[in-house]
Amino acid sequence: MHRHKLSNRACKHCSTTDVESLDLLLELPFPDPIIEDELHVLRTCPLYEDLRHCLSQQSKTLLFSDIGQIFAHPTTIGDLGRFLTKAHERRFPKASSKQIPKIKNIAKL
Repeated sequence: MHRHKLSNRACKHCSTTDVESLDLLLELPFPDPIIEDELHVLRTCPLYEDLRHCLSQQSKTLLFSDIGQIFAHPTTIGDLGRFLTKAHERRFPKASSKQIPKIKNIAKL
């Protein structure tokens, strides 16, 4: 998938699911699709809302106020890792079962 094409970067959950319609909409002079970037996935996409609710209060606060600080605390790093793993499994269900190994004790890495 080529991410430089705007229709490939549009959030499939928040935008129309009809790719042909989306391509036509993007030909308008001022297209305004919802781009599936890091901040969209972490903060606003409704597809992951339930996963965000499972984060600790500290992680949620840092996610929305000072995202860089989320990597400064071991607890929030773990929260974010679990969130990203579950988000990836949801977004790419077929690939997830093959690519993400089950890690029982991450401290050994």
